[in-house]
Amino acid sequence: MGADFIGWRNCPLQAELGPQGFLGKLKLRAYKAVIEERVPQDRWETIEVVVRVTGRSDRQLRYGAICSELQAFEQGIPECATCPLAGGKPLGCYRYVTYPVDAITERLLFEFFVEGVKVPGSIADQLYRDVVSCVDEESGWYGNRGEDGALAKLDQPLEHVWASDGEDHHIDSARVMTAAFIPLDETALVVAYALFWVEFFQLVDRKIASTGLRVEGDAVELHVEGGNPLDAERIAQRVTNSLTLAQEIFGSQTLGELRHVAAMIVAAVDGAVEDEWTIVVDG
Repeated sequence: MGADFIGWRNCPLQAELGPQGFLGKLKLRAYKAVIEERVPQDRWETIEVVVRVTGRSDRQLRYGAICSELQAFEQGIPECATCPLAGGKPLGCYRYVTYPVDAITERLLFEFFVEGVKVPGSIADQLYRDVVSCVDEESGWYGNRGEDGALAKLDQPLEHVWASDGEDHHIDSARVMTAAFIPLDETALVVAYALFWVEFFQLVDRKIASTGLRVEGDAVELHVEGGNPLDAERIAQRVTNSLTLAQEIFGSQTLGELRHVAAMIVAAVDGAVEDEWTIVVDG
């Protein structure tokens, strides 16, 4: 389970299939991979799956039929080689974020939003006014979380209250997470979210730098402030904190996948402005 992102430029392949048809083919590819990874090969032909795509009727297909449908699709088209969104790879215009979103990603996204939302004109302020404040409080990101949750690993959404223009404002991470996975079907949204993700990953990179980790070839060094005079207990605590944060960030599957999503959205900006490219999201 997760969120599908397609950089949509209406190339011949995309135009032929339409958003839902293109997404349906991608789902087939995912189901094929799951069968091949988890089912003994001598049983592949007996497996039947239910293919579900938002806005389309369910389809029941066997492994052989899936392979037949994918044979031409997976090769892409010649235009893939020069597509700014594909990076030269067949179907490279596709990205995926696996659910549930891990805790470090939700914490850092919320930290980024809280820091920015109080700055008039910042991207966080703009998205709060235009998107986040409009999120339905019945969103699945409120309840479908925790140990048994499918969307987020944190047990409860994070919350923040601040005063502005003589009023109290409230924000929580469930709204932020909902807003992070909306379709970018207008030029303004593609441009805004490109800036949003660029600035967010600048925060992530600052966090990495703050840990004091340095990688030199095959060696990894950790630099922390020792204080004057040196305090062994304090140094040990800083080392522990730095290593814990670094491990969380570098070990985050969600952050890694979102970096790829962010790169595609940034690559789509010029096309969005000039030719109305969009980002199709199914999540």
